[in-house]
Amino acid sequence: MNDQGLQDADPTHSSAGVDPNPKPQSAKQTESPPPLQEESEHQMATLWSGIQQWLSRWGDDARRGSDERVRELNEKIDTLSKELTDRLEEALAVTERRFDQQQKNVDLIRENLDLLRAMGVETRTDLTLGAFLPHQRFAARLDTLYSQRLQLLIGPRTTAEHPPNTLLREAQLVQQMCLTLFGSDGRDPRNGPDLTRLNRIVTSDGEVELSPQHLRLLNRVGREATDLCRAIADTGHPTQFIFEVEPGTVADPKKHRIPPPSEAGRPVAFVMCPGYQVADRPMLLPTVFTEPRDMG
Repeated sequence: MNDQGLQDADPTHSSAGVDPNPKPQSAKQTESPPPLQEESEHQMATLWSGIQQWLSRWGDDARRGSDERVRELNEKIDTLSKELTDRLEEALAVTERRFDQQQKNVDLIRENLDLLRAMGVETRTDLTLGAFLPHQRFAARLDTLYSQRLQLLIGPRTTAEHPPNTLLREAQLVQQMCLTLFGSDGRDPRNGPDLTRLNRIVTSDGEVELSPQHLRLLNRVGREATDLCRAIADTGHPTQFIFEVEPGTVADPKKHRIPPPSEAGRPVAFVMCPGYQVADRPMLLPTVFTEPRDMG
């Protein structure tokens, strides 16, 4: 074989000009995904997007369901609370009626016993000691009515009015209630006081709405005042409610009851709760409200 033949047989001496040291293909060319891989990645992305949308909708539905359950629970709580309150108020009203009836029976028995002891005592100023016993109990009941129930009863009106001087306004309204309950207006005491007028005072002619508790208190005050007026009249003894004092009278603890903010030694502005007197004998001192120092 000649030299030309050897060159043709040796691949390193190819006449076609082939590079004896071929270079590897670039990385970009080797990493290009085939069409099947691109389609798979697209399907995964679509699936993941769908999952995210489903999770978002599920979360919204869960939140809406939770809010609805909370609302239902709150409604049930409100309903049960109202039912419980109504039942408690009804039970309290029944208890108060039973207590009032029992108290009325006890008072009636005591008054009848006192009347029996006082039987034969004429209407005069020199009553016996035994004749004064029922009036001492009347005075104690009046004291409770004045110092506790009337003060509580007028609370809703003074709260609604927002007066500049709350204590003065309370004293004025208590005075009006006492005049209505025990004032001398020509009515037969056995018929009881004018409870319609009492209601107008307490509610400011219907402008102030009373709670169930205050409505019960209003009815109780009316009943107690009516019972007292009748029991006092039934004794047949000379009795009097003292609503006035002489002009220029100075508050004296020996002659008056002087609750704060009134002060002993100050001029009396008005009688807030009347005194109770039997045959010229004081059984309960009048409660007075004195002029404040800035009016002195």
